Amino acid sequence: MLGNLLDNAFKWGKSLVVIQARVSGQSVTISINDDGPGVPDTELGATLRRGERLDETVEGTGFGLSICSEIASLYGGNVELSRSISGGLCVKLTLPVAYPS
Repeated sequence: MLGNLLDNAFKWGKSLVVIQARVSGQSVTISINDDGPGVPDTELGATLRRGERLDETVEGTGFGLSICSEIASLYGGNVELSRSISGGLCVKLTLPVAYPS
């Protein structure tokens, strides 16, 4: 999941990609922010649909974000998209913390 999310950030970001991780309670959230063109708020949900591509000029299949979202869901987590502070896209991947027994 991280490989795909980071690949997207480096593909779309102009010059800045910021990665942050935070553990809160029983979950970990990894935030990836870029300074690329971003996604209009009205299209954020569409980017998580399988095969949905908003820009056909850049190489890709449109499956990466939807697959990440589906895998996160299988593990009891989720993927959230929003506008980054730097103007691009902010992707938050939240997963339950797995402690060794």
